[in-house]
Amino acid sequence: MQHTRSIGHSLRRPIFGLVCALSIALSGQAEAASISLAWDAPPEQVTGYIVHYGTQSGVYAQSVDVGPVTSYVVTGLTIRQYYFVVQAYNSAGTSPFSAEVGGLAVYPPFTDDPLVAGVSIIKAIHFQELRDRIDAVRVSRALSTVAWTDPVLSPGAVEVRAIHVSEMRSALDAVYAVVGIPVPTYTNTMLQGGVIWAVDFAEVRTRVVAVR
Repeated sequence: MQHTRSIGHSLRRPIFGLVCALSIALSGQAEAASISLAWDAPPEQVTGYIVHYGTQSGVYAQSVDVGPVTSYVVTGLTIRQYYFVVQAYNSAGTSPFSAEVGGLAVYPPFTDDPLVAGVSIIKAIHFQELRDRIDAVRVSRALSTVAWTDPVLSPGAVEVRAIHVSEMRSALDAVYAVVGIPVPTYTNTMLQGGVIWAVDFAEVRTRVVAVR
């Protein structure tokens, strides 16, 4: 489900006379590290547009010249709130900022979600997705990324071990502590026998989504 919010803003300057409306399309999911933007083309001839964005309202640390298009997907974002404005330009100059819009960068769904006990096979991609999301959440809370054991989990080459799951739990627990909410509990507390079950992954997935 898509939720679209449009905010129009008149960008007027004596030498430019430009009108531009900026909208943002937000995924209905709570977790895709990208945000899609779209805006209306003004009646005047435009050479291109510049998208400015940042994590603080009114402060735009990043800028990208997207050329003469009227939509753009901003990628490489972490899970947090972002704020956007657009400027148009041509040979006469550059317009003022459009009205600001904000949105939460979210991740796409997990692979093989949900994981079903006795049916789902744990894959390397399941580990990688969780590690990436945990690292992203940690960075958004001013914590460092994790030096994971066996950073590259090649299918058929690296055995899945209990430490791989316990590291993810510990890394996520630190985020919960920073946020100030109770550290989550897990079904297989001790990961006895080194056996990894679908529930062990499902629980970490649920916890990382909850603390975004």
